[in-house]
Amino acid sequence: RESEVVLTAKQGQFERALALSRNEEERRAVYKMRSKLEESLDGIERSIPAVLAAISLQNSIRGIKARRQRDTERQTAAATLMQKLYRGYVNRMELSEAQRKERMAAHVDRGEFDKAMTEAICKEEQAQIFLVAQHKAKKDQRSPILRCLLGPQ
Repeated sequence: RESEVVLTAKQGQFERALALSRNEEERRAVYKMRSKLEESLDGIERSIPAVLAAISLQNSIRGIKARRQRDTERQTAAATLMQKLYRGYVNRMELSEAQRKERMAAHVDRGEFDKAMTEAICKEEQAQIFLVAQHKAKKDQRSPILRCLLGPQ
């Protein structure tokens, strides 16, 4: 209850705080807060439209700054997330490409050129596999698998 009285007084609602107060000690605290506020505002006419406009302007600027800071925090979090996702994607793609090349090289080493051709993506890779197949075919004329890769003779 006392904290409610103090909070109400801090918000500038002194009459309401006095109505909520139960004992003399709480009333003295409210009066003390009111007198401190009035001392700090001495010499300032609070009903002047320019003062009211300045107060309103300050409040709106504070709100704009708070919203801008919140938006900046959100943008930073979103940018961090996008960067994290992109880095993960790039790493997965590099790993996948390395694994594909390893599989293709293993197929070529074992002489499985048809499987190596399925792993090849670009024409340069297919040409390299074809050259290796031709080279191995010249060494071993009996290979039945290589005839299909050599084309018409």
